[in-house]
Amino acid sequence: MKITICGSIAFFDEMLDIKGKLEQLGNEVEMPPVEIEDGKGNLISIKEYYKIRKNTEGNEEWVWDRKKWAMRKHFDKVSWSDAILVLNYDKNDIKGYVGGNTFLEMGLALHLGKKIYLLNSIPEMPHKEELLGMKPIVINKDLTKINTMKIAVGSHNPVKLKAVEMAFKTVWPDKKWVVVDADVSSGVPDQPMSDEEGIKGARNRARQAIERTQSDYGVGLEGAIQKIGENYFDSGWIVVVDKDKNEGIGSTIRMAAPMKMIEMIEQGMELGTVNDILFKKTNSKQEQGHFGLMTNNAVTRTEGYKDGVISALSRFIHPEIF
Repeated sequence: MKITICGSIAFFDEMLDIKGKLEQLGNEVEMPPVEIEDGKGNLISIKEYYKIRKNTEGNEEWVWDRKKWAMRKHFDKVSWSDAILVLNYDKNDIKGYVGGNTFLEMGLALHLGKKIYLLNSIPEMPHKEELLGMKPIVINKDLTKINTMKIAVGSHNPVKLKAVEMAFKTVWPDKKWVVVDADVSSGVPDQPMSDEEGIKGARNRARQAIERTQSDYGVGLEGAIQKIGENYFDSGWIVVVDKDKNEGIGSTIRMAAPMKMIEMIEQGMELGTVNDILFKKTNSKQEQGHFGLMTNNAVTRTEGYKDGVISALSRFIHPEIF
């Protein structure tokens, strides 16, 4: 991951230490400049520059020229990065201090869609509401949390959450993943009756999930019934979106839905309710599901959805051909 360190120059030594630790974890890291030009063609340390700036009364134009240069230079680094890490140590009797420059850099990161990590808790400062609105990820000094990828699933169903976790770990076993659920709406009927409705519902869930949680990926899963000829089939549709709005679509296998089931669905029931009635189960959609019940768990719902998620991830496994 490409990370730019931000924070008060008073924490410069800490920045150097954190930079080294992040690089040991395999990241590319940028931070404020070590040296700066003094207006006479000479390079001076950044600490010396800030001593001069602190003592000037504003009559040395080069001081403020250099300040402008340093600000724009660091904005470029924020643009380059995947994420910024704000070192908000205590300063000026404020716990977790976030100064003016750093606040600007966080605003730029927010605008550019970069992840914002905060080393310590959000401070009690006049701009606390704005900091809360940026939704930074507070890591409480645990740098390993930065390399953890966050996946938001637009469902509370434990079967779907487990399937997504298994799929991502199968595709990228060397990465650290954390899966969270998100309370979202599908925007389609409770029982979708076409592939089109299934895809639409999955897409709506994925987009809302990533937007509400600021995750690396959003995943939507939506079951749907599709009539093909005279027969009906149940399948699950999966949409995966990333923070750059790239989208992958996949599906599970298709499982036959007998006419006895379809007749009950046409009376207003969901497939999950129909399965509970016919197989004498309770809340089977959060356990075996249609796949498991119809095959005596030779194909479990979790495994079926896991394969469907993997098929959607092909968009991100081979982005060069999409």
